[in-house]
Amino acid sequence: MTTPRIRLARTLAQAADLFENDMGKHEGQWLPGSPADQETATEPLAGAWGDTPAHDAHVSVLLHVHAAAENLRAVGVALEHSDAVIPLFTLARTVLDQSCYPWYQLEPGIGITQRILRHKNAELRSEHEKLLLLGGLATADQGVIADAEERIGAIFEGAGTQGWQCEPRKGINAPYIHTDRKNKKAPGTTALAQEILPNGRLGTMAWRLGSAIAHGHSYGLASLLQTNGTNKGVVAQTDQQTAQRLAAAPLSYVELLQRVYVDYGWSRQGLAQLKTNLSAVWAEVGRITPQAAHQVPATFRS
Repeated sequence: MTTPRIRLARTLAQAADLFENDMGKHEGQWLPGSPADQETATEPLAGAWGDTPAHDAHVSVLLHVHAAAENLRAVGVALEHSDAVIPLFTLARTVLDQSCYPWYQLEPGIGITQRILRHKNAELRSEHEKLLLLGGLATADQGVIADAEERIGAIFEGAGTQGWQCEPRKGINAPYIHTDRKNKKAPGTTALAQEILPNGRLGTMAWRLGSAIAHGHSYGLASLLQTNGTNKGVVAQTDQQTAQRLAAAPLSYVELLQRVYVDYGWSRQGLAQLKTNLSAVWAEVGRITPQAAHQVPATFRS
């Protein structure tokens, strides 16, 4: 029998399949005349950070999209083949997290200079995390540590050539190039979750709930108890709750795909069909009525 959980699950498999199939079809390449093709026609910002920063800014997102697709598929597997509740939130939170920054990096119309700045901030954060990881290991490869520090220096040198202001590493705080944000820092997942799914604060609420459950905070775990008010009960949720609480995962992923397909010039016919099917199934199971449609993102409206 095709239960509501299985119906939800299979839309997630379809969503993951769409990108993976198109990725293979196009061999990970953007099409001639696409925004990515136009922005990488020249490399005006080549320098200490590399000869192809424009190309790198566009191609770097693909691994992140693949990671989001695999995690989304894992949500579907857990939905279809188990009665799991708690792991679903950890996986769904990961999809949201992995969708946010590449979505931000591929914002249409920002120009190649701003796109490279955003990509270099992502690189700085990655190299910083590598140093934090290796810094606590007595057996860490000193060559890898030196390479990470050298890469941070090269990015700072390239940024300085453009007149961009940089902030060095400070303890556990990552280095960064100043952005146009109020605090000059590159936005984190909390801020981007609100931007990628702004309606009804869906992105922020999904991120915070998923984080509370992933980190084992009592209020997050207790929210999953079916109880009569005594704080005792079993961990469970209805199909309706499942659809409502996990919707941010497929929604953020679809928002990311929209930007990837536009940037790479790939046909969006399959993506449009996916959005229609996914929104219909999740809205039906989640009992999202037309009267409440204004509370959810446009990509989720049936």
